Amino acid sequence: MSTNSRSLSEIDEKKMDTFKGTASLSFEKGGNAKIAVKIIDDRGIESLRVISL
Repeated sequence: MSTNSRSLSEIDEKKMDTFKGTASLSFEKGGNAKIAVKIIDDRGIESLRVISL
């Protein structure tokens, strides 16, 4: 197991709704001018895309 992984008991349930939906949280554009978007559907299937800004 990765040292960066967290157990479910460490997840703040109050913040989970922040990560749901189609609106992005605000962020500062970094030096690479790219973002990564990861989608996990209700079956656990993951899709990842890196997009240049």
